[in-house]
Amino acid sequence: MLPNFNNVYGSLTTRRSKAWIAKRFKKAGWSTRECSWYGYEVECDYAELVIEGESPILMSGAVADFDTNISSIMAILATNGIGFTIDRFDESGNLLRTVVNTIDE
Repeated sequence: MLPNFNNVYGSLTTRRSKAWIAKRFKKAGWSTRECSWYGYEVECDYAELVIEGESPILMSGAVADFDTNISSIMAILATNGIGFTIDRFDESGNLLRTVVNTIDE
């Protein structure tokens, strides 16, 4: 079950656009849609994420069972040459875990 608060915040390192990133999630079976003038929402059964911002591109949202499901999110990003730092927080805002993948561009 998805948490009822955003438990994931991250930054993405890439020269690609937010639209290009959203399409990578779509190719992996996620649903995607524009959610504002400048952002995209990507969703699957265990996550709802928003991709927005510029330099860096930001990603935030809710991920159920983070320790199990973060690996598939990381795989989509890393396989497509996207570096990232993703932080997981609890409901009180305490940082629980950080995962990092540096890509040489």
